[in-house]
Amino acid sequence: MFVDDLRENCEGAERVGMTAVRHRNAPRTVAELEGLLGVELR
Repeated sequence: MFVDDLRENCEGAERVGMTAVRHRNAPRTVAELEGLLGVELR
């Protein structure tokens, strides 16, 4: 799992096999991580 606010970094992470989440704001990032991980983070 890789979280970053830069598109280029997320693309690079995905190229090497990581799941990337592009951070734009905390509520959106937390919601996306919860969906991917299957756990509640709040």
